[in-house]
Amino acid sequence: MLTRLERLESQLAELRAKISPIAFEQWLGSSTTKALKKQLEVDLEELKENWIASRYIGDEEVRARGQAQYIEEFFNVIPMIRGEDNDKS
Repeated sequence: MLTRLERLESQLAELRAKISPIAFEQWLGSSTTKALKKQLEVDLEELKENWIASRYIGDEEVRARGQAQYIEEFFNVIPMIRGEDNDKS
């Protein structure tokens, strides 16, 4: 019996296999994707500015740091969406 994580990983592999290099490049270049990335950049900058200005109290700072780290890692994940064969055409 597969765990939930194993099922999700299997589903992800199946979805990645269905993404063609051309479709992936079109998605990366789309206005929607560019707007999403820009919004995340704005959110990240806002989080950082609020740290500098010491606007977070207690758990808010921990949450803000977690959000910032998640956004930064998201940008690292985008190129890997197609899977390990990204560079293969």
